[in-house]
Amino acid sequence: MQVTDSIITKYVGSAYKSINNDDDNSFGDTLTNLVSQSSSNDNPSNSNKIDTVEKFLENLSKYGSAVTLININQQKIDEKLEQKRQELMASLDVENLSDEDKAKAIASINETLEDYKKQLEKEMNEKRMAEQTDKDKLKSILSNL
Repeated sequence: MQVTDSIITKYVGSAYKSINNDDDNSFGDTLTNLVSQSSSNDNPSNSNKIDTVEKFLENLSKYGSAVTLININQQKIDEKLEQKRQELMASLDVENLSDEDKAKAIASINETLEDYKKQLEKEMNEKRMAEQTDKDKLKSILSNL
């Protein structure tokens, strides 16, 4: 599902109606309803995207934003690690090695992946810290206005 002006207009209109009608719908309920409505108009290939959005909303309401962000980052790291594992296994041709060489290769791959994981976590932490610094600078500029 791609967010377009019509979707935003629908959401704003439905949010405005719910405020004016004193409905007790929350933002999450309204967004879920909007996703459900748009899913009936979309083709089946977009159902995975809709499921992803619904799962994200469920996790966001269940765990909160901080834990959800941590989980998303961990999932990204895990995906990159698995991709790197497959690349290393293919490049070393582990399947065609003897048992002893295979064990050594797998141990080497696991060690390399641990280093790669530490590097990815460090990069994500640095990115998060840079974003936080930028936000703090912006807050300070805005507070001085």
